[in-house]
Amino acid sequence: MSAEDDKDAVLAVLEAETAAFLRRDMDALAEHWVQSPQSRRMLSYPHLGVKVLEGWDAIDAHHR
Repeated sequence: MSAEDDKDAVLAVLEAETAAFLRRDMDALAEHWVQSPQSRRMLSYPHLGVKVLEGWDAIDAHHR
């Protein structure tokens, strides 16, 4: 596999994850995340500041 093939494969995964997030398709998004207590997602709100979701269960619950 060439470096260009590697780049294309990485970009395809990133695009699929982003598309799943924008569709709010948590089942598809879950395919791209490590579902463990160590998973973290940071959310930023202009008037509320930053919120950190720790663990896959919290991330999943927030977006369902």
